[in-house]
Amino acid sequence: MHRHKGLFAGLLGLLLFVCSSGFSAGEGDIDAAIERGLAWIMANPATCEDGGFLDLVDEGLFYLSIRRMSAGPGSDPRYERAFDDCIARLVASPGFERRLNQPNKTLIEHYHLLLATYLIEAVQGPMAGRDPVIEEAQRTLVNNRFENPTFRLTVAMLLRHLGEAPQVSMNDLLGASLINHSAQVDRPLFPGQPPPGSLYQHPLAYYALVHEVAALTEFGRLPVSDWLMVRRDSIGRILQEGSRRFMVSAHIDLLAEILLCNHMLDLPLSGDLRAAAAFLVASQHADGTWGEQETPRLNRRRHAVQTVTAALMASKPSLQAQ
Repeated sequence: MHRHKGLFAGLLGLLLFVCSSGFSAGEGDIDAAIERGLAWIMANPATCEDGGFLDLVDEGLFYLSIRRMSAGPGSDPRYERAFDDCIARLVASPGFERRLNQPNKTLIEHYHLLLATYLIEAVQGPMAGRDPVIEEAQRTLVNNRFENPTFRLTVAMLLRHLGEAPQVSMNDLLGASLINHSAQVDRPLFPGQPPPGSLYQHPLAYYALVHEVAALTEFGRLPVSDWLMVRRDSIGRILQEGSRRFMVSAHIDLLAEILLCNHMLDLPLSGDLRAAAAFLVASQHADGTWGEQETPRLNRRRHAVQTVTAALMASKPSLQAQ
């Protein structure tokens, strides 16, 4: 009990320092944090035994994201080699083959399998045996009209990113999305009043929102669509609110997801979001991780290191700006 009190006091002190003292991460601080994170990720690759299929998929998405962020002259060849190696491990993993052959998949299981297919095809071109993957996902999407709206939207968008037209109404999926609902409720009841408190009282709601934005922007590859642009300011206010809440609770992984979402929406890094980025730089451990997180994953460090490192790479230009 005393240890937890001391930990909370330490985190609170760090948060107060970042938010109230005008602290900003310098170029050296950010570069060092990114390099420590990359070094840990490369020294601790996901395997069948350490993290399994889901960690391999997350690692592949991490390398694809930073490859896109660092594309162009002077890009680091380490990212390409690491991405290729990750995809080779993913294709060879028993977990991938088991999921390909698994009957009666849920929508979330289809999401992960479609994401794996998307990553494989980013490296190797059209995947052998892709047709059953697409057909089963289409069928499950059509037959589960009352499933979680975020699951339905993200599966449909992955199908589109794989060059397949979803066999459901995209207008219906967008209308039922968390993004659309958030934009509708994020309004004052009377002129001059602040908007009502958001629905986002639980971290899972933020994760759902981030996944919807990621799907609609193809993980930051596509520009913000007209439909999303209309709702962008509402989502931006929710992200600011989330950054305040999750700095207090030191929810490292979710703070990074929120920063990546802000980046995918092409919103400025300001206010509490800027403070959250500086907080992440300041709270990194010496080994390059952010410590163990509350997660059902067997490896309780990896996902946070990946998301924070990617978020700092995305936030670096804004953090360095004076």
